[in-house]
Amino acid sequence: RIQYVRYADDFIIGVISNLKDCRIIKEEIKNFLNDKLKLELSNDKTLITHANSPAKFLSYHLRICKSKLTKRNVKGALRRDYNKRLIVKIPPDKIKKKLIEYQVVKFKFENGKEKWVPHYRPNLLYKDDLELLLQYNTEIRGFYNYYSLALNASTIHSFKYVMEYSMYKTFAAKYQTSVCLLYTSPSPRDL
Repeated sequence: RIQYVRYADDFIIGVISNLKDCRIIKEEIKNFLNDKLKLELSNDKTLITHANSPAKFLSYHLRICKSKLTKRNVKGALRRDYNKRLIVKIPPDKIKKKLIEYQVVKFKFENGKEKWVPHYRPNLLYKDDLELLLQYNTEIRGFYNYYSLALNASTIHSFKYVMEYSMYKTFAAKYQTSVCLLYTSPSPRDL
C-alpha cells in the first residue's frame, strides 16, 4: 500500500512494504521524473527511512507512533487507537536556527549548559516604533501559524520569549535606556 502527499515540488510517499520494494519505487519515480517530466531527482534529498525514525517534510519531522495505550470504544472493548498514528513535530534545531537567522539571540554557556540570551537588532533601530512592533509581530505570528499544528507546538514559547525580549532590548537601544519591566497583578475589579 502506498500513500502520497505533495506540496509544490516536495513530496513524501508512505509505503507499507519492505526495503527492496521501496528501492524499486524510488527508482521508478526517478525514471518517470527524468523521462516524462525532464526533472532530476536529488539523491541527497531523496531518502528511504523507516517509519520509526523521523522523516523531514516541509520543515517538519514526521514519524509513526507506536503506542500500547488503549481506550474503550462505544461497545466498551479496549482498542489501541493511538498505535500507528502519524506524529508531526517541530525539529529540535528549527527554533534555534530561526532565532539565529533573525539575529535576536546570543548564546552563553553557564555550568556546561547553553543559555539563550535575547539581543537587540541594530538593523531595526532606524524604524518607526509601529514598524518595529509590526516587524516582530509578523515574524512571531508567521512562525506560530506555520508550526501550530505540530504535536510539540508548545516549544514555540521559547521562540516567542526570545523575540519579545529582543524587541524590548531593541526599543531600549533605540531610546538609549535600559529594559525595565514592571509586572503588576490585576486588581479584583479588573477581573
